Amino acid sequence: MEVLWLTSWFPTEDNPLSGDFIERHAKAASLYLPVHVFHVSRTKQRDIKPGITEKNYEAYPKLSVNIYYYKIFRIPGSSFISYCYSLLIYVKLLKKFIKENGKPDLIHVHVTLRCGLVALFFKLFYKIPFIVTEHFAGFMPEARKFVHESIFRDFFLKLIFKNARVVTTVSKELGNALQQKFLIRNIIYVPNVVDINIFFPVKKIEANNPKIFLHVSTLTPQKNPEQMLEAFALLKYKFFDDFALWIVGPQSPHLVDLAKKLNINNSITWHKESPQQSLAFLMQKADALVLYSRFESFGCVNIEAMACGLPVIASDLPVFREYLRDGITASFANGENANELASVLHSFINSETTPPKVISQQALRFSYQTVGKQIHEAYCEVIGKIATDDSNVSN
Repeated sequence: MEVLWLTSWFPTEDNPLSGDFIERHAKAASLYLPVHVFHVSRTKQRDIKPGITEKNYEAYPKLSVNIYYYKIFRIPGSSFISYCYSLLIYVKLLKKFIKENGKPDLIHVHVTLRCGLVALFFKLFYKIPFIVTEHFAGFMPEARKFVHESIFRDFFLKLIFKNARVVTTVSKELGNALQQKFLIRNIIYVPNVVDINIFFPVKKIEANNPKIFLHVSTLTPQKNPEQMLEAFALLKYKFFDDFALWIVGPQSPHLVDLAKKLNINNSITWHKESPQQSLAFLMQKADALVLYSRFESFGCVNIEAMACGLPVIASDLPVFREYLRDGITASFANGENANELASVLHSFINSETTPPKVISQQALRFSYQTVGKQIHEAYCEVIGKIATDDSNVSN
């Protein structure tokens, strides 16, 4: 079985954390079959040369990644020019691969636009079927006031989804949102993954005093960091609870200023965005993860925390309730309510928590082996159905 991956997002030298969840999906799938990934990225760094960079993984010998970097000067309309140019590069790369290796059995698109348009081209002109995996949280109903929508975009999305053999989503809630908006018939749920060789519980020598809370995110409005900080200020001045808050994310002078204004900056340690090994170390030291998002398509950091035996304090979103268990792996607070989040934090500080080993067991269903097998089974089902359909046509 030969499957090519076209990824609209993927870690690059410019942004090593962009689409890292897609890279982890690729690692998981490569445990069961060869995976060839193609990603095209516009770079603005002078020290990155245009052209293909091959990325190989010693621990995943069946995974090969080709990242094509290109440069376009900033001029009016350059974003649109860049978008169209990247599509041409994808087509050129795939034509070269097909010429050298023959047609693949399947193309797997990750994030529908841009790469869905490329897959549609190869379905129409090369008769190569494709499937789509969607990760984008912007499709969630709660995201509408934060994400720009257009008739033009929706037209192409509908066309791509209609021609995909299968659409997979990382959560059932995201699948429901896509079905309602685009009337997709065949959706399969394939969750995100966690590397349990990196994220695992460790025995703490002594309890943390005060409790250490950890927040990991991009610190965008989607993640609602302002209300989270307000909740911790209430925790300190309404409930008189002491705490330490570790925040991992990009530098944000705005949030630092807000923390100073709320008089809680002395309780906060700011960490730069971290690779997975460093993040796992922080999780193993903390007492709870806090993720008070306004909307999510999944929430990878939650299952990473679970794998470390770390309980999660989360906004009460349906997508989180798909895999977090109230009172066991998580405590929930209604969104957009700093007072309620503060109350949940206070209750956590004054209550016993589930043993780390019990929490970490809940994350096993998101391991590379488990999810990689799900992806492989989806491929087998799609390719088997294609063979059956072709046989029926011949007869």
